[in-house]
Amino acid sequence: MIRSLFAGVAGMKNHQIRMDVIGNNISNVNTVGFKSGRANFQDTLYQLLKSAGTSTNPAQVGLGVGLAGISNNMNPGGLMSTGRTLDLGINGDGFFKVKDPGSGKEYYTRDGIFYIDQSGYVVNSDGYRLKGESWNKAKITGGVVLPANLTNSGNLQLNGTLADGSVGTPTTIQLTAGMTPDQVIERINEYKNTTGVIASRDQVGHLVLSTVYNDYTTSNTLFIIGGDPPILTELGLTAGSTAAPVYGTNNADITVDNIPVATINIQNDGIITGTNTNDDPLTFSDGYDVVRISLYTFNNQDGLQRVNKNLFAESVSSGTANQGKPGGAGYGTVESGYLEMSNVDLTDEFTSMITTQRGYQASARIITVSDTMLEELINLKR
Repeated sequence: MIRSLFAGVAGMKNHQIRMDVIGNNISNVNTVGFKSGRANFQDTLYQLLKSAGTSTNPAQVGLGVGLAGISNNMNPGGLMSTGRTLDLGINGDGFFKVKDPGSGKEYYTRDGIFYIDQSGYVVNSDGYRLKGESWNKAKITGGVVLPANLTNSGNLQLNGTLADGSVGTPTTIQLTAGMTPDQVIERINEYKNTTGVIASRDQVGHLVLSTVYNDYTTSNTLFIIGGDPPILTELGLTAGSTAAPVYGTNNADITVDNIPVATINIQNDGIITGTNTNDDPLTFSDGYDVVRISLYTFNNQDGLQRVNKNLFAESVSSGTANQGKPGGAGYGTVESGYLEMSNVDLTDEFTSMITTQRGYQASARIITVSDTMLEELINLKR
């Protein structure tokens, strides 16, 4: 008799926990990047009343229900369009990594609402800094300051790598005496879609040739094949020069060095490009030319530990994070202008609410009926 009372109590307690989980899911139905949870039950200890024999089965009485665990539903939510560049959704697997600048602790999230703060850091709503990797594009810098006007005429032959990673076409560029530095740069850039080379000037006034290719997976991506020696000398360039991307930082805070930002674009592979208010290309994290948002996966993503503020933390169950490139094998793409909605399904939640409520009521009835039976037992004394 007493066993049934405690079985009813266990049922009520655990159904209350399940209702707590359902309530949390429903309250976060519109929380960006939220992953729903589910309370799982299991039966508990059994008391053996009669052992099994060669021709008889064992007789056991269960002692109620227990909480097996609360699992995370990591299925992706739908993407909704916002039109805001720094609203980022992940189409596929992976998490963003952010760091609390105060404590230095790192967390993972599918919430892609980001901003650029006054110091140039890309941060979430709580000021946690977004993580990624940065490097310099292939670049050749002239060794002399460009003259006010060229004194020589001649040809310049350049070849780089195009934006899609394919090799550009060697093209002869004609330069004439009297051209200003701006005209030289403009003439070289007329052919950037063919050669894959873009020209600019650094702060000192040297000519800088860089590839338009943003990635760093190719060894040599920029060549000066040759040209007219007087022109090369005047521009500070050397025939036969080659340049490759220079890898910079990994798992670093994504920072825009030359703020304020005028335009910004985020590609599906996580690479950020744009210009500042002086119309200069954005530089990132200690002056590097290119930065990419990294995504992180886990051997057991269901084992991540919830923190709060749409954040997860590594646990012994999840294993350590695996950093990867958006769009790479096993990693989703970064979709700018979209946010991932909560994956809470209200149909399932309301159905679970009904069954949980009935389970709670049934457990309460066990206590009531058991109490009535005890009352009958006590009344035998009368």
